Amino acid sequence: MATLWFSKDGPRPHTQSGPGIPISLSEAEAIFTEQVRYCGLEPPSINPNTPSHSVKNVVLEITEVDGSSKDFPKVGFYWLVGLTPTVAEIRLHAHRAAA
Repeated sequence: MATLWFSKDGPRPHTQSGPGIPISLSEAEAIFTEQVRYCGLEPPSINPNTPSHSVKNVVLEITEVDGSSKDFPKVGFYWLVGLTPTVAEIRLHAHRAAA
């Protein structure tokens, strides 16, 4: 199962916050319509020269087990540009409640 991560701006490894949230690939495709930026096989450092004190980024990790899709064609990490952790959680909870 894919994992949704929330992170601060700044250099890794000091930016990840809390445990990841398991999410299916179909859920991710249904609720995340933001610009998706593929970051590679390692978690990204987002704005490494301007660290933040709070979480503000959403990163989706796709593994080989998850497979691929039109929106997430490769294994690795995707930064959901412009999406905040709060909005991501609201969308995920709403999607799951409606299912």
